[in-house]
Amino acid sequence: MLVARECLRYSLSLPIASLVVEINRWRDLEQDVKIARSFKPMTKPEKERLLVQAKDVASAGRYELFKSTQKHDGHHHRIQHGFATD
Repeated sequence: MLVARECLRYSLSLPIASLVVEINRWRDLEQDVKIARSFKPMTKPEKERLLVQAKDVASAGRYELFKSTQKHDGHHHRIQHGFATD
């Protein structure tokens, strides 16, 4: 099961200049600050394991329908993401 701290640590391990996270509750902020203060970049094997774990959940876009999904992508993007083209 994926947890927020692993996903946040993964994102921070990528070559990025900034990261925007949603904070709905005080405990979200506390968790994010704790992760940032103790941050150690993920190793390549750790990143690979996380990507394998996330593949099924992330591939269909069912939690963020406004992004690339089987439901909303046009023909070109359906091909690009390996979805059926009808």
